[in-house]
Amino acid sequence: MNAGSSEEKIRFISFYPFLLLLFYAPIFNVWVPKTDFGRGIPDFGLYEVCAIIWTLSFCVDLMLKRIRGSFRDIWFINMAVYVWWVFMSIGWSFEGYSMNAFRGFIFTYLIPFFICLAVPGYLRDKKVLKILVNHAAICCLILALLSFYQFSRNLGMHYESDREVRAAATLGNANLLAIFLVLNVPVFLFAIKKRLVNKFFLLVTLLCVGLGIVGTVSRKGLITFVATFLLFFSLIKNYSMLVLAVIVLTGAGVYVMQQKIVADRFSGAAIDREFKGKGSMIKVGIEILKESPVVGRGFAGYWHYSKKFFGRSEDAHNNYLTTLVNYGVVGFALFMGIFLIPLWRAFSRLLKSSPQEQDAKLMSVTAITIILPFMASAYAAGALMHSPVATSLLFVYVVVFALWKPPPDISIA
Repeated sequence: MNAGSSEEKIRFISFYPFLLLLFYAPIFNVWVPKTDFGRGIPDFGLYEVCAIIWTLSFCVDLMLKRIRGSFRDIWFINMAVYVWWVFMSIGWSFEGYSMNAFRGFIFTYLIPFFICLAVPGYLRDKKVLKILVNHAAICCLILALLSFYQFSRNLGMHYESDREVRAAATLGNANLLAIFLVLNVPVFLFAIKKRLVNKFFLLVTLLCVGLGIVGTVSRKGLITFVATFLLFFSLIKNYSMLVLAVIVLTGAGVYVMQQKIVADRFSGAAIDREFKGKGSMIKVGIEILKESPVVGRGFAGYWHYSKKFFGRSEDAHNNYLTTLVNYGVVGFALFMGIFLIPLWRAFSRLLKSSPQEQDAKLMSVTAITIILPFMASAYAAGALMHSPVATSLLFVYVVVFALWKPPPDISIA
Protein backbone atom coordinates (compact mmCIF):
# COMPACT_ATOMS: atom_id res chain seq x y z
CA MET A 1 0.00 0.00 0.00
CA ASN A 2 2.03 2.87 -1.26
CA ALA A 3 1.49 6.49 -0.44
CA GLY A 4 2.34 9.34 -2.70
CA SER A 5 4.60 12.28 -2.20
CA SER A 6 4.13 14.76 0.58
CA GLU A 7 2.93 17.36 -1.97
CA GLU A 8 -0.18 15.37 -2.85
CA LYS A 9 -3.42 17.05 -1.84
CA ILE A 10 -6.86 15.54 -1.30
CA ARG A 11 -8.53 15.58 -4.69
CA PHE A 12 -10.76 12.57 -4.26
CA ILE A 13 -14.38 13.16 -5.20
CA SER A 14 -15.42 10.41 -2.79
CA PHE A 15 -13.41 11.42 0.28
CA TYR A 16 -15.87 13.81 1.92
CA PRO A 17 -18.86 11.54 1.17
CA PHE A 18 -16.67 8.86 2.80
CA LEU A 19 -16.37 10.93 5.99
CA LEU A 20 -20.10 11.67 5.92
CA LEU A 21 -20.95 7.99 5.59
CA LEU A 22 -18.46 6.83 8.20
CA PHE A 23 -19.09 9.36 10.97
CA TYR A 24 -22.18 11.54 10.45
CA ALA A 25 -24.81 9.50 8.63
CA PRO A 26 -25.09 7.11 11.63
CA ILE A 27 -25.71 10.07 13.96
CA PHE A 28 -28.35 11.88 11.94
CA ASN A 29 -29.98 8.87 10.27
CA VAL A 30 -32.65 8.62 12.96
CA TRP A 31 -33.73 12.25 12.49
CA VAL A 32 -34.21 12.06 8.71
CA PRO A 33 -37.48 10.55 7.37
CA LYS A 34 -37.23 7.21 5.57
CA THR A 35 -38.98 6.16 2.40
CA ASP A 36 -42.17 4.11 2.64
CA PHE A 37 -42.52 2.01 -0.49
CA GLY A 38 -44.90 -0.47 1.07
CA ARG A 39 -44.66 -4.15 1.89
CA GLY A 40 -41.97 -6.17 0.15
CA ILE A 41 -39.86 -3.21 -0.98
CA PRO A 42 -36.93 -2.20 1.27
CA ASP A 43 -36.99 1.36 2.54
CA PHE A 44 -34.06 3.78 2.53
CA GLY A 45 -32.92 6.36 5.05
CA LEU A 46 -30.08 8.84 5.27
CA TYR A 47 -27.44 6.15 5.85
CA GLU A 48 -28.44 4.19 2.74
CA VAL A 49 -28.59 7.34 0.61
CA CYS A 50 -25.12 8.40 1.80
CA ALA A 51 -23.82 4.90 1.07
CA ILE A 52 -25.14 5.09 -2.48
CA ILE A 53 -23.70 8.59 -3.03
CA TRP A 54 -20.30 7.51 -1.72
CA THR A 55 -20.30 4.35 -3.87
CA LEU A 56 -21.04 6.33 -7.02
CA SER A 57 -18.38 8.95 -6.23
CA PHE A 58 -15.90 6.17 -5.41
CA CYS A 59 -16.56 4.63 -8.83
CA VAL A 60 -15.81 8.02 -10.41
CA ASP A 61 -12.48 8.16 -8.54
CA LEU A 62 -11.70 4.66 -9.80
CA MET A 63 -12.48 5.61 -13.40
CA LEU A 64 -10.31 8.74 -13.10
CA LYS A 65 -7.57 6.55 -11.58
CA ARG A 66 -7.42 8.72 -8.47
CA ILE A 67 -7.76 5.66 -6.24
CA ARG A 68 -4.70 3.47 -6.51
CA GLY A 69 -3.32 0.81 -4.24
CA SER A 70 -2.30 -2.82 -4.02
CA PHE A 71 -5.27 -5.02 -3.23
CA ARG A 72 -3.24 -8.24 -3.51
CA ASP A 73 -2.70 -8.19 0.23
CA ILE A 74 -3.89 -11.46 1.79
CA TRP A 75 -6.31 -9.59 4.07
CA PHE A 76 -8.12 -7.99 1.13
CA ILE A 77 -8.21 -11.34 -0.66
CA ASN A 78 -9.64 -13.03 2.44
CA MET A 79 -12.25 -10.27 2.74
CA ALA A 80 -13.21 -10.60 -0.92
CA VAL A 81 -13.63 -14.38 -0.66
CA TYR A 82 -15.65 -14.00 2.55
CA VAL A 83 -18.01 -11.46 0.96
CA TRP A 84 -18.37 -13.74 -2.10
CA TRP A 85 -19.12 -16.72 0.18
CA VAL A 86 -21.82 -14.75 2.01
CA PHE A 87 -23.39 -13.82 -1.32
CA MET A 88 -23.36 -17.44 -2.49
CA SER A 89 -24.93 -18.56 0.80
CA ILE A 90 -28.04 -16.53 0.00
CA GLY A 91 -28.75 -19.18 -2.64
CA TRP A 92 -29.17 -21.94 -0.05
CA SER A 93 -30.65 -19.70 2.66
CA PHE A 94 -34.21 -19.65 3.97
CA GLU A 95 -35.15 -16.56 1.93
CA GLY A 96 -33.11 -17.17 -1.21
CA TYR A 97 -32.29 -14.24 -3.46
CA SER A 98 -35.13 -12.02 -2.26
CA MET A 99 -35.19 -8.22 -2.28
CA ASN A 100 -34.59 -8.07 1.48
CA ALA A 101 -31.66 -10.49 1.27
CA PHE A 102 -30.06 -8.44 -1.52
CA ARG A 103 -30.48 -5.24 0.47
CA GLY A 104 -29.03 -6.83 3.60
CA PHE A 105 -26.04 -8.18 1.70
CA ILE A 106 -25.28 -4.91 -0.09
CA PHE A 107 -25.39 -2.62 2.95
CA THR A 108 -24.08 -5.09 5.53
CA TYR A 109 -21.25 -6.76 3.60
CA LEU A 110 -20.55 -5.26 0.18
CA ILE A 111 -20.35 -1.54 1.00
CA PRO A 112 -18.15 -2.02 4.11
CA PHE A 113 -15.84 -4.10 1.88
CA PHE A 114 -15.71 -1.31 -0.72
CA ILE A 115 -14.98 1.17 2.08
CA CYS A 116 -11.88 -0.70 3.22
CA LEU A 117 -10.75 -0.96 -0.43
CA ALA A 118 -10.84 2.82 -0.71
CA VAL A 119 -8.68 3.51 2.34
CA PRO A 120 -5.22 2.75 0.82
CA GLY A 121 -5.95 5.25 -1.94
CA TYR A 122 -7.00 7.96 0.50
CA LEU A 123 -3.84 7.42 2.54
CA ARG A 124 -1.79 8.78 -0.36
CA ASP A 125 -2.43 12.16 1.25
CA LYS A 126 -0.50 12.49 4.50
CA LYS A 127 -3.26 14.67 6.03
CA VAL A 128 -5.88 11.94 5.85
CA LEU A 129 -5.00 10.29 9.16
CA LYS A 130 -5.29 13.60 11.01
CA ILE A 131 -8.61 14.33 9.29
CA LEU A 132 -9.94 10.90 10.25
CA VAL A 133 -9.02 11.41 13.90
CA ASN A 134 -10.62 14.87 13.97
CA HIS A 135 -13.92 13.64 12.55
CA ALA A 136 -13.89 10.53 14.73
CA ALA A 137 -13.49 12.76 17.80
CA ILE A 138 -16.33 15.07 16.74
CA CYS A 139 -18.57 12.07 16.04
CA CYS A 140 -17.79 10.46 19.41
CA LEU A 141 -18.31 13.74 21.26
CA ILE A 142 -21.80 14.10 19.78
CA LEU A 143 -22.77 10.49 20.49
CA ALA A 144 -21.25 10.45 23.99
CA LEU A 145 -22.91 13.70 25.08
CA LEU A 146 -26.26 12.50 23.71
CA SER A 147 -25.79 9.23 25.58
CA PHE A 148 -25.01 10.86 28.91
CA TYR A 149 -27.89 13.33 28.46
CA GLN A 150 -30.33 10.47 27.82
CA PHE A 151 -28.97 8.58 30.82
CA SER A 152 -29.14 11.55 33.19
CA ARG A 153 -32.65 12.44 32.00
CA ASN A 154 -33.89 8.85 31.96
CA LEU A 155 -34.60 9.14 28.24
CA GLY A 156 -32.82 6.01 27.05
CA MET A 157 -34.22 2.90 25.44
CA HIS A 158 -36.08 0.38 27.56
CA TYR A 159 -34.71 -3.13 27.98
CA GLU A 160 -35.84 -6.26 29.80
CA SER A 161 -39.52 -5.43 30.26
CA ASP A 162 -38.79 -1.79 31.10
CA ARG A 163 -36.68 -2.66 34.12
CA GLU A 164 -33.66 -0.94 32.55
CA VAL A 165 -33.38 2.36 30.76
CA ARG A 166 -30.13 2.61 28.84
CA ALA A 167 -28.87 5.32 26.52
CA ALA A 168 -28.32 4.54 22.86
CA ALA A 169 -27.89 8.11 21.51
CA THR A 170 -29.04 7.87 17.88
CA LEU A 171 -27.62 4.42 17.05
CA GLY A 172 -30.68 2.54 18.27
CA ASN A 173 -28.85 0.07 20.51
CA ALA A 174 -26.96 0.70 23.74
CA ASN A 175 -24.39 -2.05 23.19
CA LEU A 176 -23.69 -0.88 19.63
CA LEU A 177 -23.11 2.65 20.89
CA ALA A 178 -20.72 1.44 23.61
CA ILE A 179 -18.75 -0.72 21.17
CA PHE A 180 -18.57 2.11 18.62
CA LEU A 181 -17.20 4.50 21.25
CA VAL A 182 -14.64 1.98 22.57
CA LEU A 183 -13.52 1.27 19.00
CA ASN A 184 -12.25 4.85 18.75
CA VAL A 185 -10.42 5.01 22.08
CA PRO A 186 -7.11 3.47 20.85
CA VAL A 187 -7.13 5.87 17.90
CA PHE A 188 -7.40 8.84 20.26
CA LEU A 189 -4.61 7.48 22.45
CA PHE A 190 -2.46 7.05 19.33
CA ALA A 191 -3.22 10.61 18.22
CA ILE A 192 -2.32 11.99 21.65
CA LYS A 193 0.95 10.10 21.60
CA LYS A 194 1.80 11.33 18.08
CA ARG A 195 0.39 14.84 18.69
CA LEU A 196 -1.78 14.57 15.58
CA VAL A 197 -4.63 16.57 17.09
CA ASN A 198 -4.88 19.02 19.98
CA LYS A 199 -4.17 17.03 23.14
CA PHE A 200 -6.66 18.90 25.33
CA PHE A 201 -9.45 18.32 22.78
CA LEU A 202 -8.75 14.58 22.71
CA LEU A 203 -8.53 14.32 26.51
CA VAL A 204 -11.93 16.01 26.80
CA THR A 205 -13.24 13.63 24.13
CA LEU A 206 -11.98 10.60 26.06
CA LEU A 207 -13.63 11.89 29.24
CA CYS A 208 -16.93 12.36 27.39
CA VAL A 209 -16.59 8.92 25.79
CA GLY A 210 -16.27 7.44 29.28
CA LEU A 211 -19.43 9.25 30.39
CA GLY A 212 -21.21 8.14 27.24
CA ILE A 213 -20.33 4.50 27.86
CA VAL A 214 -21.59 4.80 31.44
CA GLY A 215 -24.85 6.06 29.95
CA THR A 216 -25.23 2.88 27.90
CA VAL A 217 -24.91 0.74 31.07
CA SER A 218 -23.27 -1.83 28.79
CA ARG A 219 -21.23 -4.47 30.59
CA LYS A 220 -19.12 -5.22 27.53
CA GLY A 221 -18.70 -1.50 26.86
CA LEU A 222 -17.50 -0.68 30.37
CA ILE A 223 -15.19 -3.70 30.57
CA THR A 224 -13.60 -3.18 27.14
CA PHE A 225 -13.24 0.57 27.79
CA VAL A 226 -11.10 -0.17 30.84
CA ALA A 227 -9.26 -3.03 29.10
CA THR A 228 -8.36 -0.79 26.16
CA PHE A 229 -6.44 1.66 28.34
CA LEU A 230 -4.67 -1.10 30.26
CA LEU A 231 -3.74 -2.97 27.08
CA PHE A 232 -2.51 0.13 25.25
CA PHE A 233 -0.24 1.37 28.03
CA SER A 234 1.02 -2.17 28.74
CA LEU A 235 2.01 -2.74 25.11
CA ILE A 236 3.81 0.59 24.77
CA LYS A 237 5.47 -0.14 28.15
CA ASN A 238 4.43 3.16 29.65
CA TYR A 239 4.04 1.82 33.17
CA SER A 240 3.61 5.19 34.85
CA MET A 241 0.56 5.87 32.66
CA LEU A 242 -0.60 2.30 33.27
CA VAL A 243 -0.54 2.86 37.05
CA LEU A 244 -2.29 6.22 36.62
CA ALA A 245 -4.94 4.60 34.42
CA VAL A 246 -5.51 1.86 37.00
CA ILE A 247 -5.94 4.43 39.79
CA VAL A 248 -8.25 6.73 37.80
CA LEU A 249 -10.35 3.93 36.30
CA THR A 250 -10.62 2.12 39.64
CA GLY A 251 -11.84 5.29 41.32
CA ALA A 252 -14.30 5.97 38.51
CA GLY A 253 -15.43 2.34 38.60
CA VAL A 254 -16.15 2.46 42.33
CA TYR A 255 -18.28 5.58 41.83
CA VAL A 256 -20.11 4.17 38.81
CA MET A 257 -20.87 0.90 40.59
CA GLN A 258 -22.70 2.87 43.28
CA GLN A 259 -25.36 3.66 40.69
CA LYS A 260 -28.16 1.12 41.15
CA ILE A 261 -28.79 0.48 37.47
CA VAL A 262 -25.08 -0.25 36.89
CA ALA A 263 -24.77 -2.39 40.01
CA ASP A 264 -27.82 -4.40 38.94
CA ARG A 265 -26.24 -5.08 35.55
CA PHE A 266 -23.17 -6.55 37.26
CA SER A 267 -25.06 -8.45 39.95
CA GLY A 268 -24.69 -12.19 40.30
CA ALA A 269 -28.29 -12.76 39.24
CA ALA A 270 -27.84 -10.71 36.06
CA ILE A 271 -24.60 -12.51 35.17
CA ASP A 272 -26.18 -15.94 35.82
CA ARG A 273 -29.15 -15.01 33.64
CA GLU A 274 -26.77 -13.89 30.90
CA PHE A 275 -24.77 -17.13 30.95
CA LYS A 276 -27.90 -19.25 31.03
CA GLY A 277 -29.26 -17.44 27.99
CA LYS A 278 -25.95 -17.75 26.13
CA GLY A 279 -25.85 -21.48 26.89
CA SER A 280 -29.27 -22.08 25.39
CA MET A 281 -28.32 -20.04 22.30
CA ILE A 282 -25.19 -22.15 21.80
CA LYS A 283 -27.12 -25.44 22.13
CA VAL A 284 -29.66 -24.31 19.56
CA GLY A 285 -26.87 -23.15 17.25
CA ILE A 286 -25.19 -26.58 17.41
CA GLU A 287 -28.48 -28.29 16.56
CA ILE A 288 -29.07 -25.99 13.57
CA LEU A 289 -25.47 -26.42 12.37
CA LYS A 290 -25.73 -30.23 12.35
CA GLU A 291 -27.93 -29.98 9.26
CA SER A 292 -25.13 -28.39 7.21
CA PRO A 293 -21.81 -28.02 9.05
CA VAL A 294 -19.56 -27.32 6.04
CA VAL A 295 -21.45 -24.58 4.18
CA GLY A 296 -23.93 -23.59 6.91
CA ARG A 297 -27.62 -22.78 6.70
CA GLY A 298 -27.12 -19.70 4.57
CA PHE A 299 -27.66 -15.97 4.95
CA ALA A 300 -29.52 -15.19 8.23
CA GLY A 301 -29.74 -18.92 8.90
CA TYR A 302 -29.69 -18.74 12.69
CA TRP A 303 -32.38 -16.08 12.72
CA HIS A 304 -34.78 -18.10 10.57
CA TYR A 305 -34.18 -21.63 11.87
CA SER A 306 -34.06 -20.70 15.58
CA LYS A 307 -37.83 -20.23 15.40
CA LYS A 308 -38.20 -24.01 15.52
CA PHE A 309 -36.61 -24.08 18.99
CA PHE A 310 -37.70 -20.77 20.56
CA GLY A 311 -41.10 -20.33 18.97
CA ARG A 312 -39.88 -17.10 17.39
CA SER A 313 -36.85 -15.97 15.45
CA GLU A 314 -33.92 -15.06 17.72
CA ASP A 315 -30.47 -13.60 17.28
CA ALA A 316 -27.65 -15.78 18.64
CA HIS A 317 -26.10 -12.84 20.57
CA ASN A 318 -22.74 -14.32 19.57
CA ASN A 319 -21.21 -13.29 16.24
CA TYR A 320 -18.92 -16.32 16.09
CA LEU A 321 -21.82 -18.71 16.56
CA THR A 322 -23.95 -16.77 14.07
CA THR A 323 -21.21 -16.94 11.44
CA LEU A 324 -20.60 -20.64 12.03
CA VAL A 325 -24.29 -21.49 11.71
CA ASN A 326 -24.91 -19.22 8.72
CA TYR A 327 -21.79 -19.87 6.65
CA GLY A 328 -20.44 -23.15 8.01
CA VAL A 329 -16.85 -24.08 8.72
CA VAL A 330 -15.71 -22.57 5.41
CA GLY A 331 -17.26 -19.18 6.10
CA PHE A 332 -16.15 -19.25 9.74
CA ALA A 333 -12.50 -19.74 8.73
CA LEU A 334 -12.73 -16.74 6.39
CA PHE A 335 -14.48 -14.71 9.09
CA MET A 336 -11.75 -15.39 11.63
CA GLY A 337 -9.18 -14.31 9.04
CA ILE A 338 -10.66 -10.79 9.22
CA PHE A 339 -9.29 -10.54 12.77
CA LEU A 340 -6.39 -12.97 12.91
CA ILE A 341 -4.50 -11.78 9.81
CA PRO A 342 -4.13 -8.16 11.03
CA LEU A 343 -3.43 -9.35 14.58
CA TRP A 344 -0.64 -11.55 13.30
CA ARG A 345 0.72 -8.63 11.26
CA ALA A 346 0.54 -6.27 14.19
CA PHE A 347 2.21 -8.61 16.68
CA SER A 348 4.91 -9.49 14.14
CA ARG A 349 5.64 -5.84 13.45
CA LEU A 350 5.61 -5.05 17.15
CA LEU A 351 8.11 -7.79 17.96
CA LYS A 352 10.40 -7.27 14.96
CA SER A 353 10.49 -3.49 14.70
CA SER A 354 13.76 -1.92 15.70
CA PRO A 355 13.84 0.77 18.39
CA GLN A 356 14.11 3.35 15.58
CA GLU A 357 10.75 2.28 14.08
CA GLN A 358 8.59 3.78 16.81
CA ASP A 359 5.79 4.77 14.42
CA ALA A 360 5.40 1.16 13.24
CA LYS A 361 5.36 -0.11 16.81
CA LEU A 362 2.80 2.42 17.96
CA MET A 363 0.55 1.67 14.99
CA SER A 364 0.79 -2.05 15.78
CA VAL A 365 -0.16 -1.42 19.41
CA THR A 366 -3.12 0.66 18.24
CA ALA A 367 -4.26 -2.12 15.90
CA ILE A 368 -4.07 -4.71 18.66
CA THR A 369 -6.01 -2.56 21.12
CA ILE A 370 -8.68 -1.95 18.46
CA ILE A 371 -9.12 -5.57 17.41
CA LEU A 372 -8.93 -7.55 20.67
CA PRO A 373 -11.66 -5.60 22.56
CA PHE A 374 -13.83 -5.70 19.43
CA MET A 375 -13.40 -9.47 19.22
CA ALA A 376 -14.39 -9.78 22.88
CA SER A 377 -17.50 -7.70 22.24
CA ALA A 378 -18.35 -9.77 19.16
CA TYR A 379 -18.61 -12.83 21.40
CA ALA A 380 -21.42 -11.34 23.44
CA ALA A 381 -23.03 -8.69 21.22
CA GLY A 382 -25.99 -9.55 19.05
CA ALA A 383 -25.60 -8.95 15.31
CA LEU A 384 -22.55 -6.71 15.77
CA MET A 385 -21.02 -7.88 12.48
CA HIS A 386 -24.31 -7.09 10.76
CA SER A 387 -24.00 -3.43 11.72
CA PRO A 388 -22.14 -1.50 8.98
CA VAL A 389 -21.83 1.45 11.38
CA ALA A 390 -19.36 -0.60 13.45
CA THR A 391 -17.82 -2.90 10.85
CA SER A 392 -17.03 -0.15 8.34
CA LEU A 393 -15.07 1.79 10.94
CA LEU A 394 -13.36 -1.38 12.15
CA PHE A 395 -12.19 -2.23 8.62
CA VAL A 396 -10.92 1.31 8.07
CA TYR A 397 -8.87 1.16 11.26
CA VAL A 398 -7.54 -2.31 10.42
CA VAL A 399 -6.23 -1.02 7.10
CA VAL A 400 -4.75 2.14 8.62
CA PHE A 401 -3.06 0.67 11.68
CA ALA A 402 -2.37 -2.98 10.85
CA LEU A 403 -1.82 -3.06 7.07
CA TRP A 404 -0.63 0.37 5.97
CA LYS A 405 3.11 1.05 5.94
CA PRO A 406 3.86 4.78 5.76
CA PRO A 407 6.79 5.36 3.37
CA PRO A 408 9.88 7.29 4.53
CA ASP A 409 8.72 10.59 3.03
CA ILE A 410 5.46 10.56 4.96
CA SER A 411 5.49 11.58 8.60
CA ILE A 412 2.52 10.76 10.81
CA ALA A 413 3.82 12.97 13.60
